[in-house]
Amino acid sequence: MVNKTHKDWKENIFLSKIELKKIDARYFDNLELDKTEVKLQRKPNLEIIKQGRDVLKVKLIDHIFFKPEGPFEILIEYLGNFRSSMEIPKEISDKDLKEIGFPLSTYSLSLVSNITERFGMIPLILPPWSGLREESK
Repeated sequence: MVNKTHKDWKENIFLSKIELKKIDARYFDNLELDKTEVKLQRKPNLEIIKQGRDVLKVKLIDHIFFKPEGPFEILIEYLGNFRSSMEIPKEISDKDLKEIGFPLSTYSLSLVSNITERFGMIPLILPPWSGLREESK
């Protein structure tokens, strides 16, 4: 029998329930964008809400916006319940949390695509961890 290592827990965790908690989508049609260069920004934030021996509740707040203000701004909040067949360690690194939260990000960005299409635009399709970040202030 093969011993399972402490790192194997990530391979045995799955999303068991997802809740859409909030959508705040705003379209700004009165901006004069041809005179201003805007830059698309994304600020995803993952947070552990509850942790047990084999369960994990994670919140994703995903904020898509422009600097300076652009054609739209979208804020989406999901809550995901994860289960594991192994014990989840008490300390979870940001890198591990990002891997675990990947499914939440895919749901969020699929919704962003649908919303931007409803705005009458070409659907905005971004990869789950696109590298778009809010500039440091």
